[in-house]
Amino acid sequence: MGGAPTVLNTIVNSPISDRRLLPHKVEVMTGGAPPPPQILSKMEELGFGISHLYGRTETYGPGTSCIWKPEWDSLPLNERYKLKARQGVHHVGLEDVEDRLKDVIISGGENISTVEVETILYSHLAILEAAVVAQPDNHWGQTPCAFVKLKEGYDGVGAQEIIKFCRDHLPHYMTLKTVIFEDLPKTSTGKIQKVILREKAKAMGSLS
Repeated sequence: MGGAPTVLNTIVNSPISDRRLLPHKVEVMTGGAPPPPQILSKMEELGFGISHLYGRTETYGPGTSCIWKPEWDSLPLNERYKLKARQGVHHVGLEDVEDRLKDVIISGGENISTVEVETILYSHLAILEAAVVAQPDNHWGQTPCAFVKLKEGYDGVGAQEIIKFCRDHLPHYMTLKTVIFEDLPKTSTGKIQKVILREKAKAMGSLS
């Protein structure tokens, strides 16, 4: 089967009553955004095998694929899932692949990977979905802004708790400055529409 990381997130957070034992291992191709390692781990616990692909749906399927190397099987679990979340090597028919600069926040001259911040957010027990984008800042240029949807039963978790959690697990220059709690906009295939969130963060204006 195939599905964006949001689809996998829906599966791993499904009610126990909705789950069924798989008759065999189900291979899943995911892409559109780097899947959080925590979701990869939980999917494999449920009996799925995950392959990470990346490409342009409008033109051709997988442009890159995370080709698994046998020697990675002996690595600790967290290292294995970090590798599986990477986009891998490009298709034989592609001459070259360029990194997506829109997924990098430049704050005070430091480059911040939104994917790295999102990975930390997904490790918080209360967070169901998260997306990090740049918010304009008159002093730093840009600062990280997170749009977050909480799991049921965690309504008491506030922005400061999320910010502190990030500060405890990331370098301080990568720490979130703003956290917005809301449902995340998605495409019909379940991909989070970061372009909408970027516009929202831009409209909020500078913090400083």
